[in-house]
Amino acid sequence: MKTKLFLTLFLIFVVIVSGFSFLVMGSYFIGINYYESEDIIAKRSEFMENLEKYEINPIDFEALKESIVVSPDEIHYYREFYGSLPAQLDNVRSQFESILADESLSKEERTLYEQQRDAKLEEIRKNFENDEVVRQKIRTIKEEALAKYEQDYERGKTGFQNQKQHFGYDLKSDQGESYISLKKGTVIQREKFTGDYEWEPTTHATIDLNYYLGGMPGISETSLYIEQQPKYLTGEVIVYKSALNAFNLAESEKIFKNRAIMFYILWALGIIAVVVLVFLKPARALFSWPQAEQLFARLPLDFQMVLPIITGILTISLVDGFPHRVYLLMDSAPPLLIVEEVVAMVLAFVFMSTFILTTLWFIDYVKNQGITEQNSLFIRVGKAVKESFLNKSIGKQTMGMFVIFFLGGVGFAGVMVAPGLLVIYIPLFMFVFLPTLYVYMKRMGYLNKVMKQTEQMAAGQLTAPINVKGKSPIAKHAANLNEVRQGIAVSMKEQAKSERLKTELITNVSHDLRTPLTSIITYTDLLKNPDLTTEERTKYIDIVDKKSARLKTLIEDLFEVSKMASGNIEIVRQQVDLAQMLQQTVVEHEEDFVKAGLDLRVTIQDQPIYVYVDGQKWWRVVDNLLNNARKYSLTGTRVYVMLKESNGVAEFTVKNVAKYELGENIEELTERFKRADTSRHTEGSGLGLAIAQSIVDLHNGQLQLDVDGDLFKVTVKVNTL
Repeated sequence: MKTKLFLTLFLIFVVIVSGFSFLVMGSYFIGINYYESEDIIAKRSEFMENLEKYEINPIDFEALKESIVVSPDEIHYYREFYGSLPAQLDNVRSQFESILADESLSKEERTLYEQQRDAKLEEIRKNFENDEVVRQKIRTIKEEALAKYEQDYERGKTGFQNQKQHFGYDLKSDQGESYISLKKGTVIQREKFTGDYEWEPTTHATIDLNYYLGGMPGISETSLYIEQQPKYLTGEVIVYKSALNAFNLAESEKIFKNRAIMFYILWALGIIAVVVLVFLKPARALFSWPQAEQLFARLPLDFQMVLPIITGILTISLVDGFPHRVYLLMDSAPPLLIVEEVVAMVLAFVFMSTFILTTLWFIDYVKNQGITEQNSLFIRVGKAVKESFLNKSIGKQTMGMFVIFFLGGVGFAGVMVAPGLLVIYIPLFMFVFLPTLYVYMKRMGYLNKVMKQTEQMAAGQLTAPINVKGKSPIAKHAANLNEVRQGIAVSMKEQAKSERLKTELITNVSHDLRTPLTSIITYTDLLKNPDLTTEERTKYIDIVDKKSARLKTLIEDLFEVSKMASGNIEIVRQQVDLAQMLQQTVVEHEEDFVKAGLDLRVTIQDQPIYVYVDGQKWWRVVDNLLNNARKYSLTGTRVYVMLKESNGVAEFTVKNVAKYELGENIEELTERFKRADTSRHTEGSGLGLAIAQSIVDLHNGQLQLDVDGDLFKVTVKVNTL
């Protein structure tokens, strides 16, 4: 399978290399013979340039010499090149003073040096006194340079005469001038000019004398110009076969043919590779390489996307340069260059194979996995940058510090290269970089403290509140952590309370269920005695019946309050007159209150008071609250019951003087099996207020307990129609 894969990739590589070679070199060889190649054209162009220079528009050196001018700027430049007049005079005097100070000089030698000194001093003075003197000096220098150029020109003209032996021309200018030089010989290439503007020789001569001046000081204008009359040539220029040997083009012709053969072979291989690929019909499954594909899939999606791009660019760069490199190798191919080209092609094949395989694998991966945060490093980095600016203050401060630290590092590197920058760097370091570093370290220290206390908080150690300093984002975070700490403390308190109530619930349930159950068991055992009298048996059965009913009531109440607390109960709402419901319930309980030695006082301010509730369950609320007041009110006291409506809210209130000390945690009375009679000697179950609370909650109402000394007050509120 892998052999077929590599064979297919190699054939594709051959097609690509052949195609690039054809696009780049096709115009060099398709339908072209060597005599139309660039080598011949280059030699013909060189001949035509010389023909213009030496015959069509020859240089008139006498006219050039007459055109030499010396500008005032040149005079000034030449005169002041070595300094002002006093400076030059002092310089000459100092030079000769050191010479004349030699006591070993003879009188004649001393006289000679003094004459030389005086002559130079006089020459300098004339330079500053007479412009014509300076002008003539500069002109002489330029004429000498022009003479040197003329010598080179004549040598070039002699070379052109030798070059003419291998070229011919038959030209005519638009001014009627003819230029003809033809001879017998084999013509290998000719160029014809039929239009007036196809060949326009240079219309002016420009000669740069700088090279011939030899760096002569004080000369600023180094170019000479001669304007010539425009000419347009027609005719032809011929290249004879003798030029091949004369200019060593025979070897170039051989190289050209070898190049053509090589590229034709390469293009033929490309065609063969295409045919083989069509025959093989490589399917997508052929490019599967499970081991490599699994390694590729482990890379982040961004690398999966970048890898084909990079390998594709490298492939194109190597393959694109292949035709030119091979073209040049045909001139001379040292072993090292051949090895380099082979290595380049091997690398190109590797890069191309990687490009094809990774591109296909990337497409498959995106189709199957999609682009997600998990597999894309770029998305994760973008998300991280975005999240760093969730708090804009933190994002801006972090970015600002990063820029300052980066510039500080760049500045330090710059100072190492150019110490002169210390003048700028030191103030910036002292007043920008160091203060920023101090603020950063201070913030990090504060952050470490906050994190340390956060760790303690996470471990359940609610230490002192975190010190909030300043208005930085870290300070705001510390304040938020203090809020969390307070919430944890409240939660722990509530959790402790919940655990306590849970324990009490189990204890109370056990007590309240065990008491009637124990009685039932005891009297059931007594009933098993055959010696019991009829009266005793009747008495025991009556007790068992009462205790069974008591136990049934407890279990039903517990089941009902559990259902209500979980919300697993159906509410059938309807319009109910609370005033009428209260009156009926009071009538039912009035006799029981009298027996308990309680004075029941009922006040209904408005009638009727309609609410949208479940009538049966709301009656249970009123009944439980009245029963609760009857059971736990101090004998001989009054129980106040009041119903009123205010601002769309019906308010039902029951107030009584408690028989038992209520304590501080009155909100716990609504918990299941929680009773004011902690000794649990009364007949209550501790579920009355819990059931009432659950029913009120199901109706989106409010039940509130209040205690003032021994005065116990229950208030129930629900919205009216």
